[in-house]
Amino acid sequence: MALTSKRLPNTSPVILGEPETAAERLRQVRPRHDASAILREATQVDLEQWKRTRRVDFWENKPPDTLLSGDWPEHLGPRHDLLSPWRRERRGDNPPLPHRRVIIAMLPVADPVEAIAALDFGAWNNCPEPAIHLAFARMWQRQYGLRLVVCAGDFLEFRVARPVGNRDDALRLAEEQYYYCPDIVEQGTGTIEALAARLLGGTCWFFWWD
Repeated sequence: MALTSKRLPNTSPVILGEPETAAERLRQVRPRHDASAILREATQVDLEQWKRTRRVDFWENKPPDTLLSGDWPEHLGPRHDLLSPWRRERRGDNPPLPHRRVIIAMLPVADPVEAIAALDFGAWNNCPEPAIHLAFARMWQRQYGLRLVVCAGDFLEFRVARPVGNRDDALRLAEEQYYYCPDIVEQGTGTIEALAARLLGGTCWFFWWD
C-alpha cells in the first residue's frame, strides 16, 4: 500500500537535524521570544548599512587580500547537494554515510524562511540576530528564489531556484555571504573565490556559525 502525506495549510516542513541537534535547536529558543516581532523587525532592517558596518568591523584588523587569492579555482564546481543529511566523519576514502535519523518538523509558517523567526535562530558569537537572518533570506528569496530547507543547531541550508549565473555576480554574492557568515570562508572554502565557484550555478547554500 502506498503511503501519502498531506501538508496542512500554512505549515512548512523544515529539517532540524539529528534528534540531539533538533533538541539543541529547540533549547536555544529564548524565553518569551516573539516570532511576530522578529518578522516585523526584519522588514525594518537596512541591509546595506548592516553590510557596511560589518565590512569595517571585519577588515579593520584583517587585510582583505587574506581571503582573496586573485585566481578562480577551476577545480571547484557548483554545489547541488545538502550537507546536513550526511555524517561529517569519513573512514578512509569511503563516501560519507547518511544520518540514521533526522527530525523534520512541520512548523506553523506559510513560508519556510519564517522558520528562522519561529525557531529564534541566531544571536550568539558572530551569528547575526534572527531579524538579520530573515532580512537576508527575504532579499535572496527575491533575487534567487531561495527556500529554507534546514534550520538546525548552528547552521542553515537553502535550496536555490535561480542560481547566480556569472563569475562577477558570484564573487559579489560570495563577498556578501562572507560578511553574513564568515565561517563558511574562514573555516570552510578558505577564499572568497572558492566560495564563488561553489555558488556559480549552485542550487544549495550552506551557512554555519561556530
